[in-house]
Amino acid sequence: MADPSAYTSSNTGSPASKGGDYLFSLNRDLKALNASVLVITQKIKFLVRNEKILGRNLIVINKRVRDIQSQVASSEAHGVSDEVRASLQELDKKVGALSQRLIEVEAKVDDVVSRSAKEEEVKELKYIVENINPLHLVTMEQAEQMLEKKNKK
Repeated sequence: MADPSAYTSSNTGSPASKGGDYLFSLNRDLKALNASVLVITQKIKFLVRNEKILGRNLIVINKRVRDIQSQVASSEAHGVSDEVRASLQELDKKVGALSQRLIEVEAKVDDVVSRSAKEEEVKELKYIVENINPLHLVTMEQAEQMLEKKNKK
């Protein structure tokens, strides 16, 4: 709250006008505090509502977990048939084989990528072919043959 001496009067400075200004400022401060309290109250109600919803969700989830645990326990008590066990083992072997093949394919793809030309290299080769035209170049062997022919003459 504000100190009464902090509020000054724009009037003549009489005690009655100072008191009126002080009461007006005090009233304004109380209204602002009341609004803040109302906002905090609404937020608390919102939090309580959310807490109740989360509590109900937690109860439902715990019930589902207990149901699943009881189903697993009852299936273990009754035992799984040999046919189902064999099917599961066969599926496990197939998944293992497929994962191994996937690893091999990934390795081959990585190898192909590492051995293939990069975009920059292809652009460089394109430049060479278009601008330098390697067909006009001669090999060392061809150059030596031309020199020998010229020396023989």
